[in-house]
Amino acid sequence: MDILTTIKQHLNTDFFDLTLVEQTDSTNRVVKQWGKEGKPQGAVLIARSQTAGRGRLGRSFYSPDSGIYISILLRPALSPKDTLRLTTAAAVAVARAIGDCAQIKWVNDVFVKNKKVCGILTESAFSGDESDYAVVGIGLNLCEPQGGFPHELRHMAGGIFDTPPTEEQIARLVGDLLTEFYQINQDLFDPALPVEYRKRNYLLGKQVTANGICGVVTDIREDFALLLRDEAGQIHAIAAGEATIGS
Repeated sequence: MDILTTIKQHLNTDFFDLTLVEQTDSTNRVVKQWGKEGKPQGAVLIARSQTAGRGRLGRSFYSPDSGIYISILLRPALSPKDTLRLTTAAAVAVARAIGDCAQIKWVNDVFVKNKKVCGILTESAFSGDESDYAVVGIGLNLCEPQGGFPHELRHMAGGIFDTPPTEEQIARLVGDLLTEFYQINQDLFDPALPVEYRKRNYLLGKQVTANGICGVVTDIREDFALLLRDEAGQIHAIAAGEATIGS
């Protein structure tokens, strides 16, 4: 049985239309094109590797065949500021699929055993004040690649599995992830979403720098803003950006 069929067996919804390829340049790039062409929401592209994977802020995303890369096409009625909820929904879905050991590093990474195992990139196109389409890209490190991660990533990157997973394990992970994301996406404004996101907060109590502000993470607000307490005791709410551990 091929892995695509097995993934479908682990899905508890028929919302998704799945396409699997061995390799592409960027799943997000392809699915954004689908969005422009009018393809209906629920279209999903899954790749076993990428040659030009993309991360936040224009960075490249290392995408070897020891991972799996998923992009989901959606057509949500969301304002620009609310599209962040798609990223947080995806982070919670990934964490649920992995298990209790998974934590979320604000705003778009999932960590296991203090190592990054997942990155999420949401890209949207807007017509007026509402999104025309959105693409949620999820890159998963299934295990350490043969020969190890590149030197510049070894201190921070890890795998979900300690050894190369079976096709059944991969299919179950992807199927569970998509099912969880579908369920959360039914109500992105459910107050349970920020509660679970906060419970999995990897940065709680850590000293970080975000948007030029250095402080200790005290919480995450219900609107997903990161709260930092600086040396003077002042609380800063960081609505968007990136948090780097350390001063």
